[in-house]
Amino acid sequence: MKTIIVILLLCMNSISNAQYLIPYNQNGQFGLCNTEGELKLTPQYQSVGFFNKELNGYLIEKESRYGLLDKDLKPVIPAISIAPLASSGEWLVVFVSENEFHYYSKTTFQLVNKKTIGNQNNSGPVMPYDPNMANSPNFGWSREQVMLLFMEKHGNKSKEYHVVDATGYFQINEVEENGKGKPIGLFLARTKSFMLNNADSVRYISATWVPAKQTYYVIAKTGPEQYVTDANKAIVFPRKQYSRLYIMPEYIGFTADSIDNKKTANYYIINSGKVIENKFSDFRHTRTLTIDNRRFDIFSVTINNYYQHKSQRVLIGENGKPYFSVDFEYNN
Repeated sequence: MKTIIVILLLCMNSISNAQYLIPYNQNGQFGLCNTEGELKLTPQYQSVGFFNKELNGYLIEKESRYGLLDKDLKPVIPAISIAPLASSGEWLVVFVSENEFHYYSKTTFQLVNKKTIGNQNNSGPVMPYDPNMANSPNFGWSREQVMLLFMEKHGNKSKEYHVVDATGYFQINEVEENGKGKPIGLFLARTKSFMLNNADSVRYISATWVPAKQTYYVIAKTGPEQYVTDANKAIVFPRKQYSRLYIMPEYIGFTADSIDNKKTANYYIINSGKVIENKFSDFRHTRTLTIDNRRFDIFSVTINNYYQHKSQRVLIGENGKPYFSVDFEYNN
């Protein structure tokens, strides 16, 4: 009985892990790999997507047509759709043409219905909504509300202040006699807290909400040096002179000054603590997977060889693993 349970658990784990494979680019042909970069599907498609729960599979593109692989990486819907498949209730919609739609079962992947509409002058199939495109609001706070709270807790009624809003935080300024604004601190909208500049010449520059740590990371400056602190003022990134320092929700970008004046741009991945050297023309977070109840961040980058006029858009894991192989050297 124990042997049967172990086998079942191993099978369940295998099925679960199959949902968290990553598109792998091999000289412009796409397959799938695991987080360590080990190939699980040989690169053979024009494109392959991450596992899509709404579609119950992996979207593939072949000869500019779209189809679907199931969790076992078997082709279950041929690449016949002129646009990416869409989810409609319990059905998968395949756009055979702008006027003909095929409906497949999400569970059996069998064709269950066809629909033809009249020749209409429209813009074609509608792409599925991507929740990653949603913007982050300032959690319901307005500048007026922030000003009232600041005056209640820290304000001096004999002075004039104004508030500047940014994404997820507000900057508080004191209006000087010459009419210019003197930054005196930040209001962190999500935690409803202030971080005010102090007599030790610590100035708080900007703030970013970091989902992996469930807190704000804040850039602080003292003299020529900068560092990153959390909302409790604990230092999370070292204090030194940086040519450039900025925070994104998933990583910290930095270029540190060195003794030999060699300046190398790097990315510090917040979730893993890994530092990735910038050899790319672009670096951005593209997907967060939850594997065995643990967060795993994936980044998309562009690699270039300007002399050979070669370029590819590829993926890199938070562990620094490259999910690609190309026949050219690249560097930014």
